[in-house]
Amino acid sequence: ANLPEPKELLATKSTTTSVTFQWKAPTITPALLSMSLSLFWVLEVGEKNGGSGCEGKIVSVAVCDATVNGLKPGTEFRARVRMELRTSPVGTTTLASLWTEAPACTKSLAGAPVWPPRPVVHRISSTL
Repeated sequence: ANLPEPKELLATKSTTTSVTFQWKAPTITPALLSMSLSLFWVLEVGEKNGGSGCEGKIVSVAVCDATVNGLKPGTEFRARVRMELRTSPVGTTTLASLWTEAPACTKSLAGAPVWPPRPVVHRISSTL
């Protein structure tokens, strides 16, 4: 039997090099609850064209969001998340749900301006 898969993976926040993703947990049954210390979400984010590999994030099943850093500005990314039963966060996966993919063309990260805009300084001159 597979684990139940998460729903509605969405990019909620982004900077030029990071994206925060959020998803909805499936219904947690008593059987799942009893294994909750060994359940993790695995989020994978990679370049849409299959460029430089995947960035993986493993988080506790108690949270439903994760931020992936170190992304290339101006590149389209694909993302997917699933629930895994593991011996530890870095341990072997013994059971997993199906992947839930983010909508196509998830996030095209905006390039940062080369120079930060200069602060506008207002001077108030008084003539007395």
